[in-house]
Amino acid sequence: MEIGFVGDSKVLVFHIPAAKREQRPIHCTQNAFNGTYRRNYEGDYLCSQMEVRRMFADADISRPADGRILKNYSWEDIDKPSLEKYRRLFP
Repeated sequence: MEIGFVGDSKVLVFHIPAAKREQRPIHCTQNAFNGTYRRNYEGDYLCSQMEVRRMFADADISRPADGRILKNYSWEDIDKPSLEKYRRLFP
């Protein structure tokens, strides 16, 4: 906390760091689906149930989403042009 100035007025300035992925969702009620907000540059916005579910899924560091094996998919499901672009970017 520090003291700042707005014009001639003193204001308290708090620096609140973003929550880590595994700490989310942060909610202000006992029900995460009812009181979870996301912070954008313009302000805080109430999250939808889908956004809260995504936060719970992302917070599971024992099974990160980008490391999970997806069942019932094959090489035919891969978008070949996108894969080629990826391979050129990250050889």
